[in-house]
Amino acid sequence: MQKLISSLLQKLVGKPKQATDAQRASEHWAEWQQRVDAEKPKWIDWGEHPFFLSLIYQELFGSKDISLFDYFKNAHPHFTQAKALSLCSGD
Repeated sequence: MQKLISSLLQKLVGKPKQATDAQRASEHWAEWQQRVDAEKPKWIDWGEHPFFLSLIYQELFGSKDISLFDYFKNAHPHFTQAKALSLCSGD
C-alpha cells in the first residue's frame, strides 16, 4: 500500500530531488548520533563518564559546565560554519 501511495505521489508531483552525497552522509551521521545519544547513559570509556568529564572541563576550561564544543564556539566563532572530516575518531 505504501509503495502504491508513493508511486501515485511521484506521478502527481514528480520525482523527488536526489540528495547529494554530502547531504546523505550528513543525514546518516545525524541519525546515528541521535540513536547513540538516546542510549545514554552509556559510557564507552572512563573519559566519557560525567564525573571525569566535569574534572577535565574544569581543568581545561575553568568550569565544569563548559564543554569542548562550547569552548570552541566561544573561542573561535568563525569556525561555527566550518566543515571538517574526522576519520576513526568515534562519535
